[in-house]
Amino acid sequence: MLLERKSTDLPNLSDWSDFGKRFLLVFGALFFLAGVIFFFAFNWNGLHRYSKLSLVALGMIAINIAYTRNFEKLWVRELLGALAFFFVGQILLVFGQIYQTGANAYDLFFGWAVFSVLLVAISGSSVVWFLWILLLNITFDLYWEQVLRFTPPVWAVYSAFVLNLAAISIYEFWTRLKAQKERSSWFSPLILVIALGWLNYGTNQAIFFLREDGQIALPYILITIVGLAGLYTFYRFFIYDLACLSFTLLSGLGFVFSLYIKYLTGGDTVGDSFLGFFIIMGLTTGMVMHLLQIRKEHSSEESK
Repeated sequence: MLLERKSTDLPNLSDWSDFGKRFLLVFGALFFLAGVIFFFAFNWNGLHRYSKLSLVALGMIAINIAYTRNFEKLWVRELLGALAFFFVGQILLVFGQIYQTGANAYDLFFGWAVFSVLLVAISGSSVVWFLWILLLNITFDLYWEQVLRFTPPVWAVYSAFVLNLAAISIYEFWTRLKAQKERSSWFSPLILVIALGWLNYGTNQAIFFLREDGQIALPYILITIVGLAGLYTFYRFFIYDLACLSFTLLSGLGFVFSLYIKYLTGGDTVGDSFLGFFIIMGLTTGMVMHLLQIRKEHSSEESK
């Protein structure tokens, strides 16, 4: 796959050659997309609206024709799928700029997410799925900021966390059911980072901005505790993933520190700062030692 390594051994000459090919092709694809964008930006006034749409459509058709070929390297198809995904957004961007379909970026991203569903489903690529899930998160945030024009409420932020968690769960169980499918080493950690970002954002909103007596914040705090405990248990005992464990524990560290700032700090700013520093240092040290112990146990189990 495009972003996967074949093994955990030190890379040899063949691995470096394969890495060089991927690196150059990925950067070539990025420069190609940048060239398309700057071409339209520079020649916008000199092109007829049908010419603009035709050029983007021809590029999209060419990429899809190339995608249907059987390549020896699977990651070449993944790269073409990612290019096709971006061209869907490019077509909508050019169309929206020509006909002024809407002033909100939300309209563009929402249309992009809708019209790329079929491409994402057909591709089966972790890269394209990640881009689509990231697009959904951006669309969700823009909906609250540009359409409703206020900060997402706590329940909406937690809903975004649950939706991203659902995406991870579906992927994990799907890869377990299809034993022949290789599990991506980066997909779950990156989606988990997005999910935990929503969780931490919602938790901080609940702790610092809800009613002062804490009665309203308590259910959200309990949800955060249950969610972090569930993620730790899942990636510790069911599907081992050290990166996901690290991000989960790091999110828990931020959660504990938020509770400390809200409920345990007083008027002594210097004393509270020193105590907070030692709490962070102690928890970070314990977290690193715990992760090293988990990795050691997992290595010893694999060697048996």
